[in-house]
Amino acid sequence: MRRARLRYPWIVTLAILEQNSASALDAYDKTRELPETTTVASLLLDGYVMNGALFPGSELIICYNGLKSNLLKGLNTAEFNNACAFQEAISGRDVCPNIVDFRLYTRYKKHYMIMPKFETTLEPFAYLKIVDVRRLWVDISVALEFIHSLGFAYMDVKPANICVKSAESFVLIDLGSIVKFGKESSSTPAYVPCDFGNKKASASFDWWMLAMTLAEKVDKNRDLVGREPRSMAELMDFLQNNVEEEIYDGLVVKLAYSNVEGGL
Repeated sequence: MRRARLRYPWIVTLAILEQNSASALDAYDKTRELPETTTVASLLLDGYVMNGALFPGSELIICYNGLKSNLLKGLNTAEFNNACAFQEAISGRDVCPNIVDFRLYTRYKKHYMIMPKFETTLEPFAYLKIVDVRRLWVDISVALEFIHSLGFAYMDVKPANICVKSAESFVLIDLGSIVKFGKESSSTPAYVPCDFGNKKASASFDWWMLAMTLAEKVDKNRDLVGREPRSMAELMDFLQNNVEEEIYDGLVVKLAYSNVEGGL
């Protein structure tokens, strides 16, 4: 409880003021997932110095390795197993540069992933310029193609999971949802068309989520995103009128090919 008050004081205070047991449990669960002192000491031996939360309330912890800034993220058992399976699949391979480099740790029955800290995710950007939309399409397409070539689906393509790696490059982060084709995993419903049927892992699933992400970042007047669930047809009609022809045609090809290969 002491750690909860120090790390999540606003949640604890609200729980007390509102006599809300659900909020109290939320604070407890968040605190329980924090690295123990012994874990911090163990990571220090590996060269990682813990700092603090990425921002107030964040579950991501900044850690330094020399002059490199990294993020430590706690994983549940399913996320950890997903990441381990992908790590095994890429062992000995040249990994696509548009997929985040990561390390996995298990300490005292808790699982963690350490990733490089980038300047920002795509989430805060309300609207992207044409040149940036083009780069987004190229970079994330390459990343998904690599993942799919190994028989995996990323399963949670969305702005919060895409970082700005540099002024001209994007990278997929957070590999907790990645699973082999045909399996089930967690995804963010807002980025899946409402009439997309099969929720099991497939290449199609990833391409539709990327399509929704592209739509959000070109939807300057909020004509498509955010008002109500959108169908696949509505999404494609919108993209046809709002992205470059090359991007739209490329997406159509990916969807058609993945439907044949992995099915909906």
